[in-house]
Amino acid sequence: MPQRNVLAIFIAVLVSVLCYFESGRSRYAAVLADAISTISDNYVEPIEPRELFESAMHGMVDQLDPYSGFMPPVDYTQFNQDMQQEFAGVGIEVGLEDGQLTVMNPLPGMPAFEAGVRSGDKIVAVDGTPTDGFRPDDAVGLIQGEIGTKVTLTVARVNSPDTLDITIERARITVESIKGDRRDTNGNWIFTLEQDPQIGYIRIRSFSERTASELRVTLRSLNGNIDGLILDLRNNAGGLLLGAIEICDMFLPEGELIVSTKRRDAQPDPVFARETPIVPSDWKMVVLVDRFSASAAEIFAACLQDHQMAKVVGERSWGKGSVQTVIRMESGRSALRLTTASYWRPSGHNIHRFEGATEADEWGVTPDEGLTVTLDPEKDTDRYLEMLQQRRLRDAIPNSPDEEYAPWNDPQLDKAVEVVKEMLEGKN
Repeated sequence: MPQRNVLAIFIAVLVSVLCYFESGRSRYAAVLADAISTISDNYVEPIEPRELFESAMHGMVDQLDPYSGFMPPVDYTQFNQDMQQEFAGVGIEVGLEDGQLTVMNPLPGMPAFEAGVRSGDKIVAVDGTPTDGFRPDDAVGLIQGEIGTKVTLTVARVNSPDTLDITIERARITVESIKGDRRDTNGNWIFTLEQDPQIGYIRIRSFSERTASELRVTLRSLNGNIDGLILDLRNNAGGLLLGAIEICDMFLPEGELIVSTKRRDAQPDPVFARETPIVPSDWKMVVLVDRFSASAAEIFAACLQDHQMAKVVGERSWGKGSVQTVIRMESGRSALRLTTASYWRPSGHNIHRFEGATEADEWGVTPDEGLTVTLDPEKDTDRYLEMLQQRRLRDAIPNSPDEEYAPWNDPQLDKAVEVVKEMLEGKN
């Protein structure tokens, strides 16, 4: 297709988009269309119409707030995979260990696991391409592909002098958002603490489409087997508002307020619990948060804290109290992520950390009095990285029943355990 025709098509698309949002203000759309045409005709270097179109979209939305944005096709595809917890691949978690690309976990039941890939395998090559100097993201780009196609991993195994070629057929991979303390040799999560088996431990990594159903199964499996529960929301950047609401509904009695949302020039819209709770009322609970807990994670933590159902331990959370609506564009190829509402705690207090907010202002979720345990990744870098590495090793599937679990030095989790035990003893 001639370049001028392609440009005309993209200008038409841009004008349509602008007219959708600027009904009655078409003069702005005309000016932007004229600017794109002028740039295309006169810029010193050739420039693709698509690049101009995407730049215009980014320019309109990025200046609104830090959480609004335009998602071009590649980004929108990745966003959908994250929310649906699905992608096409072989089902392994990879990381760097001693500078080498390493299988941290073959996901149970997925193609790599069934093909014999083990935790700790060093990935030497992917389809014959050496992985020297690869970052994990580089490898993922080669390993993922169309469902039904095959990829060959060349791996080096501990205590084996030879490399091993493992050919795996790609499939649809489902990513778990609920994790426990450690795995058994079959790859199943163990949702009780190794040293304190009367205390349940659940990590919620994100709030995606399947998170509520995963958590429901886990909570029911723990019913009658534990006395206390730690819900770990650290490093949870949030996700779907509906996911947080569905999970709060598992804990609160019917009719209790979960969260309120407020759109522009509208009255607050309260959301109430509608289900019978599945969590026993006598469980002693702690929620762990840190400076990276945000959005849906803050809704859940604030809900349990405001209803005095759980103590909060850790650090003050991120402070994101805004709702983004995803609006599909270009027949679903791309999308706008637009801030359309704010949300408020059951107590009516603010969560959002506005620009210029200080530590004295009201925002985020703050640990209960005396339960702050600070771990600053910038000031305590070595300690923080060591803790993350210990966590990754502990998440690995043991290759034999006799294999010892990696040590775990986590001061925030230690404090949470202490608080649960005090509540069980009636001291708190």
